[in-house]
Amino acid sequence: KIDRWNSTNCIASSKKDNTYFVFSDNFPMNEQKKTRRIWLYLPPDYYQEPTKRYPVIYMHDGQNLFCDSTAKNGEWEVDETLNELFEKGDKGVIVVGIDNAESERYDEYLPWQNKELGGGETDEYLTFITKRLKPTIDLLYRTQSDRSNTAMMGSSLGALATLYTALKKDSIFSKFGIFSPVLWIADSIYSLPRNSVHTRSSKLYLLSGVLESSSQVQETYNMRDSLLKNGFNKFELQCEIKNDGTHSEWFWKREFADAYHWLFAPPTAEELKKSVAPFSIDSTQVKNKLLIHVNDANSGMYMEIKNANGRTILKRKLKTDQEIDLRNFRKGIYTIQINNSAFKSSTIFVKK
Repeated sequence: KIDRWNSTNCIASSKKDNTYFVFSDNFPMNEQKKTRRIWLYLPPDYYQEPTKRYPVIYMHDGQNLFCDSTAKNGEWEVDETLNELFEKGDKGVIVVGIDNAESERYDEYLPWQNKELGGGETDEYLTFITKRLKPTIDLLYRTQSDRSNTAMMGSSLGALATLYTALKKDSIFSKFGIFSPVLWIADSIYSLPRNSVHTRSSKLYLLSGVLESSSQVQETYNMRDSLLKNGFNKFELQCEIKNDGTHSEWFWKREFADAYHWLFAPPTAEELKKSVAPFSIDSTQVKNKLLIHVNDANSGMYMEIKNANGRTILKRKLKTDQEIDLRNFRKGIYTIQINNSAFKSSTIFVKK
């Protein structure tokens, strides 16, 4: 079901070869009548190539992406940058810009509540993107709607929301541009890599500037290291620190093209090999046995089974395919997790 809304391209622009417009001034977000302005960028050949489909980037702070008159501190010039790349041979991408909530920006972009700033509505905001906005865009435009061709990008608080998405909501998106994340604002963000199960190959582009704050660079390195220790491999992360970078639109505008290139670059043969987990879990119980298939016996894997209370029932190192005898397990729900230095895989099974 697609809700009704008013679509307009009333935003005037003097830009040459303008390829962006306002898709909707009041796109419905939820049942509480909350709406949002949505911008859309289409590649220069969109209407000339009626069978061609395109990847999609969903970007926060839509006011700042395309139009100088709506950007408080200068626009990113996303359309100009992508048009120039297209002229140089890039295949093109669709960009969906989502306006921030202005006074409620903290509420939507900060995943946890803060007594002074607000926050705590990020899950609801992401549900709007994945359940309402994305299905509409995929229905009306020629998108490559699969996870591997869907990205999210944001800066500052929008970068925090993007990082949160990468760690908690990665079933829809696989590419994440994280520009100057405000990691200092919520210590809870550092617990996410430890508590998340990373089973899908993703690409995260972390960017910060030395001149942003005294702690920005170290916090970015801390997050990079935490991601690498908790399931992400070196091919999935690109961490860039710029000596002249400040917490500002001009910096993010300048770095947008490099982030875009890295996120959408075709995977190398080595990356493809590393993107496949070296093990799989068959939770189908055959004569009270749980089957674990090992693809790479030299990958340093460990297995752990926990009961519904979180108590570890069994823990062992894996070298070959395993059959776990469940006869001594009580009836109930169990979680089995297998991990090595690059991957984590987790599933739930029920002992009947």
